[in-house]
Amino acid sequence: MTGKTPQRSRPRQGGTYLCEGLKQQGDDKRRPVVIISENIRNDHSRTVLVVPITSDLDACKGNPARIFVSRGEGGLDKDSYISCDLISTVLVKNLVQGLFGSVSKAILTEMQ
Repeated sequence: MTGKTPQRSRPRQGGTYLCEGLKQQGDDKRRPVVIISENIRNDHSRTVLVVPITSDLDACKGNPARIFVSRGEGGLDKDSYISCDLISTVLVKNLVQGLFGSVSKAILTEMQ
């Protein structure tokens, strides 16, 4: 035992995390997010690029910038939408809950 605090693993592209401090949503609520920044960036930066996930299905229907994901995708416990039009830069320390899932490569491709 070296006495060092174990280092938290770095966020990975496509990973879903619980995040706080997404001001553009109009509240300070903790929200699930998908990491969209490249892993090379994630490995060397204090910030990551994220898009929020919402379970407010009615508010997102018909919006082409929102991608529907079924319950279970990315570890989500509800049917949800990924809000691709709301990209944010957040500090890694604002990812208050570690990785709880990852979206599929197909979803990542659709997000582009």
